[in-house]
Amino acid sequence: MSKSVYSLVLNDQLVAMLDKVAYKKGMSRSNLINTIIADYLSYETPEKRMQHVFKRMEDLVAESQSLKFMPQPSASFASIYSAISFRYKPTVRYGIELFSAEQSDIGELKVYLRTTNAQLLMAIENFFLIFCKFEQKHLGNVQCSIVDGRLTRRLRLFEEGLIDNVTLGDALIAYVKNFDALLNVYFAQLNAGVTDYAALEEEYLQRLRTQSVVFQ
Repeated sequence: MSKSVYSLVLNDQLVAMLDKVAYKKGMSRSNLINTIIADYLSYETPEKRMQHVFKRMEDLVAESQSLKFMPQPSASFASIYSAISFRYKPTVRYGIELFSAEQSDIGELKVYLRTTNAQLLMAIENFFLIFCKFEQKHLGNVQCSIVDGRLTRRLRLFEEGLIDNVTLGDALIAYVKNFDALLNVYFAQLNAGVTDYAALEEEYLQRLRTQSVVFQ
């Protein structure tokens, strides 16, 4: 959705009140005014759409025993945390960035392990490589990059078309849960002193079949 600059004549006291609310919400004055007008006109802005998607995700994560949802100051970004069943219980962070433009590219998933342990960092980077190979093998042209122990995975709708906020929120949480479950299977194998790629791939495929919305 395109944006333009408009001049408005507003009451100074009203602007002061707007600025206080905008500060509390972590928004700019323009974004707050944009939101207020959109609410009045019952129009869903990209920012409002993201808010609805993240709220749906937060509600779903609240039901989970292993995931924790953390909203961020940015309207387009949220984080989900999970503890891996491995020595020292390292925490993995799933950062989800949503794009504002209406396009098949929904956003990006960014994953990294919150640790300075070189062995753990090497292990999770190896998992990222395995996971990206599975994705590219079974889904086609998937955009994955691994830089400094962090995975960035572009999220593009496999089938183009409109998708409502609830369905998108459900799909994103399903994807994170499946990724997290596979990651824990991988670390369970490491605990046992083995890495069974065939078993990991079968687990990946089984979980892929449960996803009603697939990201390419």
